[in-house]
Amino acid sequence: MTGKRWFTDEELQDLTKSGLEQMLEAVMTGDVENAAETIKRVHREYQGTHDLYRDWITALLSFIGQRFGDETLEEAYRETFTPVLKPLMSRLLEQGPSRETIEGIASALRGHLGAYAKIEEDQEKFTFHMPCPSGGALVTEGRYDPPYSFLKVKNPQPMTYGRADFPVYCVHCAFQDSLPMDWFGQPLWLMEPAGEIGKEPCLRYVYKKAEDIPARFYEILGKKKI
Repeated sequence: MTGKRWFTDEELQDLTKSGLEQMLEAVMTGDVENAAETIKRVHREYQGTHDLYRDWITALLSFIGQRFGDETLEEAYRETFTPVLKPLMSRLLEQGPSRETIEGIASALRGHLGAYAKIEEDQEKFTFHMPCPSGGALVTEGRYDPPYSFLKVKNPQPMTYGRADFPVYCVHCAFQDSLPMDWFGQPLWLMEPAGEIGKEPCLRYVYKKAEDIPARFYEILGKKKI
C-alpha cells in the first residue's frame, strides 16, 4: 500500500538533531526571533522529560514507603545515594568551599531547569533562596493529591526534618545534608525546607567554615556536631 509521505527527507533529518544542535543552528542564522522560539521550544521539551522522571521517581519512592514502611524507605535512600553522592561530596569537600563551589551549586539548579531567586553572602555563609522546580513543583501541581496520591511521610523524624506529613520526594534533601555528616563528619550544604513547601522558597546554606555551622542543623537530622 502506498500513499503520500508525511515528511520530506530534510524534515526527517531535522528530527534527528539534538536540542543543542537546533539551538546553535538557530542562533547562527542570525534570526533572533526564530532563535528565541527554538530555545523556548527545546526548553519545554527538556521540561517535559524532567517532570516525567520527577513523577516516576516520586511514584517509586511512594511505593517503597507505602508497601514496606519508613525503615525500608530510609534504607533505599541510603543505599542508592551512597554510590552516587559520596564520590561527589568527597571531591567537593576536599577542594573546600570556594568561588567555584558556589558557582557549581548555582549551575546545578540551572541543570535542574530552575534557578535561585536570590543568593546572599555574609561573613560566614551563603544563603540560596530556592523556588524548587521539583519537590516544590510536585506540591503546587497537586501530585500528593488524587489521582497521583504520592506519599507524605506521616511521622516526624530526622529524614523529614522533624516534620509530620512530609513530601516523600523532599526527603532526599535530608539525606543530602546528613549522609556527608556520617561519611566525612560535616555537610557540604544544609537545607531548610520552606514553611509551606511550594509556596515559599526553601533555603540552602553553604558555610565557609564547618566550625561555624550551628549545632541545630545537626540535631534536627539526628546527628551531633563534633
